[in-house]
Amino acid sequence: MLLGGGVCLGHDELPCKVTQSLQRSRIKPPLARRRHCSAAAITGEYTNFAAGYIFLSILSAATYTVVSVVVPLLHAKEMTRRGHARLFGTLTRTSFLPFISGLVTAIPVIYAAIRYPAYAEHVFHWNSSMLTIHWSWRSLL
Repeated sequence: MLLGGGVCLGHDELPCKVTQSLQRSRIKPPLARRRHCSAAAITGEYTNFAAGYIFLSILSAATYTVVSVVVPLLHAKEMTRRGHARLFGTLTRTSFLPFISGLVTAIPVIYAAIRYPAYAEHVFHWNSSMLTIHWSWRSLL
């Protein structure tokens, strides 16, 4: 059914303005960068003692994780505002695949981030109980 202003509605369909999907090519660069950064971090944790570079790799991968999850959500929110529809329905129709791929590829980043504290203790010869027991606020002054 075509309404004035170029908006067509079906029984179960969202308005045509809302069905503008997020192109997968727009989300591929952050996914690739995150995949490479998290792979470098995980590989580095197993092979060498460059804890600073590995921390930066994890930080970079976490940043791209946020970008690749938030961009599809913002796109769905914009399409929801244009078409006066619900966010979940718009998300499933316009940017579901980029959103899910953003969530799934966050698994290696989370794995590397969980492993990093134990790795840093090993590399820097820290004892985590020493850090918490001997803490002094005066050291900040």
